Amino acid sequence: MPRKSEVLYTGGDGSSIQNAVVIEGATSPTEGIRAENDYISRILGPQNKSWTKHKQRLIIKDDIPYELIEAKLPDNNTRAFFFNIKSFFASI
Repeated sequence: MPRKSEVLYTGGDGSSIQNAVVIEGATSPTEGIRAENDYISRILGPQNKSWTKHKQRLIIKDDIPYELIEAKLPDNNTRAFFFNIKSFFASI
């Protein structure tokens, strides 16, 4: 069975595209999406209990792919997270 890659989070806190969380080490879309969800869960708590994925969209800025995920909270407010997905975007 192939070994799961070690994913690292660098960059900013994800609050804006300028402060995007950089996902490093994800080698497939599956690992990248898991890493995004894991990062949000570290901040907000368990997915589908403390938050749900409300919207998701791809943004290309200066030839760098970013993913914007809006997490919906139990009080119906949303919180945006920006991820630099360059490490796994090419494999999508």
